[in-house]
Amino acid sequence: KARRLKQAKEEAQEEIEKYRQERERQFREFEAE
Repeated sequence: KARRLKQAKEEAQEEIEKYRQERERQFREFEAE
């Protein structure tokens, strides 16, 4: 059970990373104009 919880936490962390990178990329494109 604890291992499954840890895995879910790591997956959530990956989602956050992808989201942050996407936001940062959009922000740079916005700044470039």
